[in-house]
Amino acid sequence: MINLDKLHVVGKQIETRLVEIRESIGAPVSEFDIKPPIIDIPGEKLAEEAQTKPDKPIIINDEYHIAYIKDNIQRGKYGKWSKADHDFVVQNPPVGCFEKGKKLHFYYCKTLDSMTAQGRAKRYCAMRKFQNMQLIDLADAENVETKLAWCQFCIGVLFTNGNIPSWKGKEPIAHYGDAESLMKCVIMHDKGENGAMERISEFVDETLERSKT
Repeated sequence: MINLDKLHVVGKQIETRLVEIRESIGAPVSEFDIKPPIIDIPGEKLAEEAQTKPDKPIIINDEYHIAYIKDNIQRGKYGKWSKADHDFVVQNPPVGCFEKGKKLHFYYCKTLDSMTAQGRAKRYCAMRKFQNMQLIDLADAENVETKLAWCQFCIGVLFTNGNIPSWKGKEPIAHYGDAESLMKCVIMHDKGENGAMERISEFVDETLERSKT
């Protein structure tokens, strides 16, 4: 079994030496980090959290996360999603994402709350790095890089937090919302930072404008 404490010490030693090298050549310096950017988490766990922390951000080990189901094989009653099916959806029409796939969650929303009750308590991926592209599995291909749509229930919570009128529309946000910008809004509001509501409004307007191009 790997001793993470020793690994961290060794990593810090390596980091110190790398800092010296980078500084000598003028390269940017970054922190050593052994925590995985993506972890597996049972749907039951997310459902429990959604029941006790409804409409709160997904925080795991004191860090904000995005959660989604990696298994995108099943296509409901219509069979299974192939790589060709996926590519067709993404390209025709171009809506900015694989809109038919599983959704990205950033709050403990009502969808997560109902996972166990609906018998859909699958394993999720929880990402602590906010990126637009995710890896999914299809019937004939694994680890396909794609952009999934955001959960509209989660977007509804964001709209409420930012006092955004519903007529502005959740679907364009679901399809075109930038991960880093969106999560900045979530974190600012959760921490009660000044200007959080204004930032949410700006994010919505910027995303709506981008969806028109």
